[in-house]
Order: sequence, then C-alpha cells, then structure tokens
Amino acid sequence: MKRLISLSAALLLTLSACAGPGGAAASPSPSLIPSPTPQITAQWGETTYTDDTVDEASGTTLMTVAFSLPHIISPEMTAAWEAINDYYQAELEPLQSSAEDTAAAAKEDFSYSGQFDASFHTYAMEESYALKLNTPQYASLLRTYYIYTGGAHGEVYLTGDTFDMTTGTRLELDDLFTVSREAYMSRLMEEVKRQIAERAESESWPEWSEGGVWTEDDVTGAFDPAWFYLTPDGLTLYYQVYSLGPHALGSPEFPIAKEVLEDILISW
Repeated sequence: MKRLISLSAALLLTLSACAGPGGAAASPSPSLIPSPTPQITAQWGETTYTDDTVDEASGTTLMTVAFSLPHIISPEMTAAWEAINDYYQAELEPLQSSAEDTAAAAKEDFSYSGQFDASFHTYAMEESYALKLNTPQYASLLRTYYIYTGGAHGEVYLTGDTFDMTTGTRLELDDLFTVSREAYMSRLMEEVKRQIAERAESESWPEWSEGGVWTEDDVTGAFDPAWFYLTPDGLTLYYQVYSLGPHALGSPEFPIAKEVLEDILISW
C-alpha cells in the first residue's frame, strides 16, 4: 500500500512540473448533448373474460359471455400506460357484475319458458374493441358492447376512448380543440348535417323534414360529446342506435378529415 501511495505522489509531482506556471491551460471537456427521450408506441393486447351459463338438467346453454378489453403489453411500461391498464381493469369489473345479474335473469326466463311451454332464446353479452389510432402521443379505441336477452334483436352501445399516452389521461372532445365548445360544435354539426344530406341521396336514410319523426335538430340534440374517436386521418363522430333513425340504421358514424377542422383542431 505504501508503494502505491508513493508512486501516485510521484506521478502528481511530475505532471505539475510539466505544466509549469506558464503552461497551456487544460482543454475543457466537451459538453454532453442529452439524448432525446425516444418516442415509444405502446403495444396492445387484451384482457379476456368468458363464461357460459348452462342448465345442468337439460344441458341447455342459457347465456354466453365474452368480453375483450384493451391491455397494454409493452415490455417497458410507463406510469401513464399502467394508468390506462388500471382504467380498463376498472371497466371490466362492472361488466362481470352485470353478467352475473343477467345470468340470473336468464335462468328465471328459462324456468318460465318451461312452465308455459314457450321458446327460450340464449342470452348473450359481449364486448370487443378496435384500435383506431396508436401513436407515441395519442391512442384512440372504439369499444362495442352487445347484449341480447330475447326478442327481435340485441342492443349495441359504442364507447370511444382517447388517451394522452404521455400522461394516461382520458381525453374529452374539448381537449382536441383550440376554440370554445360552442364554436367547434357548430362546425361539427354543420359537417354531420352535410354528410347526412349526401347519404340521404344514395342510401336508405330517413327523410329529413320539418316536424318529422327525425329532424335536423336531432343531429345536435341527440349528440353526446363523448361519442368520438380519432384515426390517422381525422376525427370520427358517432351516434348510438335509435339516435338518428330506426334500428336498421345502426350506429351512424361520421368521419371528418383533419383538413376540414385544421384551423381549430390540435395536431396528432
């Protein structure tokens, strides 16, 4: 140990002598330029839940359940992405609870059908999703919920989810525009009415008339600001079944290109 200390001291003395009072100043170390944080796009998978309710005595399937909800499966998770996964886990729990209640109703319905010699139709509950936009900044998804409890047809309900992927915040329509709600809603409804007028000429859309069953006022009155999702090309608004017309009309969607709203819309 003493030898090592002596060698170190000798080296320091030698370096000091070489520099001398008039020696050139040491060159400053080059400054390090921080690397930009890489923009990572989330990888999506899904959480699934399935269940069948079967009458043990007859073997009849009383109800089927199939839920598929989004789940981020990227190897390197962020706090924002974890928050999004927590959101969907919280969404799954009431679906499961509702399925249990509906299964009980299916059992009761099946029992009545046997007592009164009536036909029984298997109940069904489903939820699926489609990833509409996925960038490092934003992700937008459309969920489709379906329930059938007998009758002529089942019911469908759509839910749009748009997230800021850097914070995990679920965005509202207000967050997409740089102007007031009154200003952007006026533009959106104007575009929806224009598209409806176009479709009425070529598709089986209800005729719009003053005082009719469905009027142009329904376009604005029936719309919920939560009914939207994003795509790479723009913003899509949708309406629920029966909002603008008969069941056969389904859930109408109105894609609006970015260019139509570029003066008031944020970029993505």
